[in-house]
Formats: sequence, C-alpha cells, structure tokens
Amino acid sequence: MDLFTGVWYLCTGLAVLTLLAVVRTQRVTPNATLLRGPPSSSILWGVRRSIRQTANPGALYERWERLYGGAYEITGVAGSKEVILTDSMALSHFYAKDGSSYARTTYFRLGVEKMSSGSHSLHIINRQRKNMLPAFTVGFVRRLCPVFLETAHKVRKLSSACRRLTIDLDAVGRAGYSYDFGALRDARGTLVQVLENISSLESSVLLVLTFLMTPAFPRLVLLMPTAFNKAISALNAKMTKACNELTARAKEAADAGAISEDGSIIGLLHQVGSAHIQGGCRIQHLRQMKTLLVAGYESTAATMTWILVRLSQAQDIQAKLREELLTNLGTADPDWASLTTGLPYLDAVVQEVLRLHPAVLETWREATTDDTLPLGTAITTRDGQIVDRITIRKGTRVTVPISCVNQAESIWGADASEFKPERWLRDGGIPSKAQKLQGHRHILTFLDGPRMCLGRNFALAEMKAVVSVLIRHYAFSLRDGPHTKLVTTKSIVPRATVAGEIGDRVPFKLRIHRIE
Repeated sequence: MDLFTGVWYLCTGLAVLTLLAVVRTQRVTPNATLLRGPPSSSILWGVRRSIRQTANPGALYERWERLYGGAYEITGVAGSKEVILTDSMALSHFYAKDGSSYARTTYFRLGVEKMSSGSHSLHIINRQRKNMLPAFTVGFVRRLCPVFLETAHKVRKLSSACRRLTIDLDAVGRAGYSYDFGALRDARGTLVQVLENISSLESSVLLVLTFLMTPAFPRLVLLMPTAFNKAISALNAKMTKACNELTARAKEAADAGAISEDGSIIGLLHQVGSAHIQGGCRIQHLRQMKTLLVAGYESTAATMTWILVRLSQAQDIQAKLREELLTNLGTADPDWASLTTGLPYLDAVVQEVLRLHPAVLETWREATTDDTLPLGTAITTRDGQIVDRITIRKGTRVTVPISCVNQAESIWGADASEFKPERWLRDGGIPSKAQKLQGHRHILTFLDGPRMCLGRNFALAEMKAVVSVLIRHYAFSLRDGPHTKLVTTKSIVPRATVAGEIGDRVPFKLRIHRIE
C-alpha cells in the first residue's frame, strides 16, 4: 500500500468516526439502566485506546470495578457503548443465556468466518458443537493420552531450545487428525511458519487504528489491507489445503473399511458424519477441522509456554512439582487416573496458570433480546438510584473481562495476582466470592454455560501429560535468570515472549535431571 492510499484510508476513517461519534453521543437507549463508568478520554476512541495501550487490561477493569461496581458502562470507538460485567451473580445469569439471549458480536462472527471460509450462523454453530461433542468426551480423550505422552518424549529428546509452536502442533496433529505435521522435526514448516508470522507482526499505526475501530466497524476492519488480515488469509489458505488432504486420506481409509481403527478426533467426526462427505456437509466438516486446529493448538500451546515460564520463575514450586512426579511416577509415565486425580500439585499448577493467563481475555456478546441481570452486590446508577438488577436492551454489547474476573482482588483476595498453586489445595484457599463463579472450577478461562469450551478435557490432559514428562527430566530456567524481561504479545491469543526475541519464542536453559 503506497503512502497516498494509506493517508486516504486514515483521513476517510477519521472523518466517518468523528461523524458517528457525534451522533452516538446524542443517542440514549430507552429504559436501559443508566450505568456509571469511566469518562471517555477521546471522542473518537473512547477508553478503548487506554485499554489497548495498558500492559495489564485486567487491572484497569478492576480499578473501574472498585469505582463503579460490578456492572458499569464504557465508551468505545465513535461513541459506542459497552456494558462491562464482573458481578458473579450477573455473570452466572449472562453465561446461562449465552447462545440464546446473547450472541457473538458481529466482528467475532465475521472474524471466525474469515478464518474458516464460511457462514457461522447460530444454527450452524449449534450443529457444529453437536457434531464435535463426542470427540471431547472424557472417554475419548482418555484414549489420546498415549499420543500426548509420545509427543512429550519427542520434545524431551531434542535440544534445549524448547519452542512453543513445535510442542503442541504435533500433539494436535496426531491426536486430532492422525497426521504428523513434523513440527518437532522442522519448525520452519509451512503451517508453522504462517502461525509464527502472525505472532511476529509488529505494531503499526494502521494495525492500532483497525484494532480500535473493530467494535464499531467490524466489516470495514476485516476488509482493510492490514498485515494481520493478510496473515489470517494466508493461514486460512494453508489450513484449507491441509484439511483437504486430511479429509481425502480419511475418506480413503473409510472406503477401505479402516476408519474404525482411526483413534483421532477427525476420524471420529467422520464416523459421526458420513463416510462420504460431499457438498455442504463436506464444507461444514472442513470448518470443524479448522476450528479444532486453531482453537486446540493456539490456546493450549500458549498456556503450556506460560506453565514453563511460571515454573522457571518459581524454582521452589518447580522443585515441589518434580518431587511429586518422581515420588508417584518414578520412571513410568502417568496413566489417566494419575492425570485426573493422582497428581494434585500438578493439577494445582495447571489450574493456577489457567487462572492467571487465560487464552481469551474478554467475552464479547451482543444482546439479542431485552434482558434483566440480577446483581449480587447493589450498585449506584448515574441518576443516584441504588439497584440490585440492571436492564439490558436488545442490541447492547456486553463484555466480560475474563482476565479481570480471574485475578480481581475483590474476588480472590490480596494475593490474587501471585502465582500460588497451593490456593487450590488448602482448605479455604478459594475465597467464598470466587466460589460463586461457575465456570470450570471457579474460573472463566474456558467460559461458562452452554458455550463452555468443548475441548477443555483435551487441553487439560494434553498439558498435564506434557508437563509431567518435561519436569521429570529437565530443570527449567529462563535465559537471563528469574528476572528475565517478559512481554505479552497480542495475536490470536496472548503469549509470553522474552523481550528482544523474534515472534513468540521463549528460550529456556535446561539442566538434565537424572531419574534414579
């Protein structure tokens, strides 16, 4: 894009934003609760620019919660309004109606469609979840544990350069598709390279501008020629090619009568669907495969990196975890019973990292009908009334700041931001306010309600299996010691990166731990 075109885009966008901002600031939704909230710092960007620029958005949301209560309103781009929810009772009500009274926002839906090349209406989403449900039952995930352990041992035998991308892509490839992506052999493979390119994108004026415009102008943002949009299109093309090859391979196996022996998730999806996937069914099948690849790979891989980072920063916790693993397992690998109930400290470490580093920072939804949300703690409205429920009107955007709810001192106590796996083991370790949160064990990392993450059992088993192998055989530390400067890159999901490294790489120093 030349300079003239860039300036034209910028000027046109700012002109439209200014006009809409003036119109929207004069518009009031009738009969909606008049919620308080932080003052807008910009007529164009509202407070979204502040959220974008802060290193810890969760802390900013928490500060506003202390000022305005568990339900407040913020101003977004061009005067758009969002209702922010952190009240536990309101959250339970909200998530219980996710998918019925609340739907994905236009930008989220269009973004998923862009990545998977197809429509994602509510009917299609419900059908896709129903088709994929059998592949994520506890019984089926249990059968995949040997795949996770085998992949973990591949990592163990490699050099000390432990990379986030390569660990998880092979596990998802083999468990999900009965396909070896070869990521552990060649981290520069085509699909791996595309994923790494997304995480390596540098911030630019156009990239920041499109991010800020996203909530107000989702269709326009997805059409703009940004580096991120181009990278997502390239990812979609690579996934389409890979999924077509995998589907053809699975169909050949089905025609040969061998599909029943395919222990992968995609193999099961073929059984749930049709042995001969054609037309619209085939398109839906490809979308399911792409969803599995991005959701199952990207979020789990980022979390596993955070686990190793946190253990590297807290050597005492790492040593305690290693002691539990060696005492209970010795040289043997964990079985399903060990991964689920037999290694409580491993479970606590994983749970604590999930709390502190959710792959999805916010839930964005739009009300599809009028609704009333009850509040556990009353709030004061703009007109001075004290209310214990709020009215949400159809079309209102509702945001749940997951990173805030998972770490708020008002919910988790004074040590909410600290890495303390012991909180999950001791009596009274989980405060009463946190226990009111539904979700997966009182955190919102996997969301809640009818739209709770289907793949949580898959992700938990995979992470525990890989960590159990790595921590028994290696002592991890960061490149520059416990005070290594880390930054969080913002891409498909937030990821840990060592300052100065290209992309999402976190180089670790490994010391081999000999198992007696």
